[in-house]
Amino acid sequence: MRVYYAQRAHRLYAYEPSVGEYREFRVNRIREARMLPDKFSPGTHIERLSPARVRLNSKTFLAYGRTIIQDPQAAVSRLPDGGAIVEGRVVSVFWTVRDLASLGPEAEVLGGPELKSEFLRFLRATLGKYS
Repeated sequence: MRVYYAQRAHRLYAYEPSVGEYREFRVNRIREARMLPDKFSPGTHIERLSPARVRLNSKTFLAYGRTIIQDPQAAVSRLPDGGAIVEGRVVSVFWTVRDLASLGPEAEVLGGPELKSEFLRFLRATLGKYS
């Protein structure tokens, strides 16, 4: 369905017929691949991606731009302070949370119910290790 880059590795998000669900694979660990006879239409699968909405401060937006969300069609709304709101869909909530957490307070997760709840769970679990 999609190849993207996250956590210093190229990843493939694809349907795995043997388990009947979409999964994420690290490209460098794929040993064998073959083309299936089925036709693929990305538009029919886009609803499986999770929505994401993130506010970046001006320095972080300058450094990352829309690439903080792995969606090539991510929308950018510039803010008067030089920052921006980036909105799109992500393949992996797991890796998006970790990418956003690495930015610290320079990024704010505004939306995507799954993304926001997983981000809060991740931060609480991290804080719990140091409390």
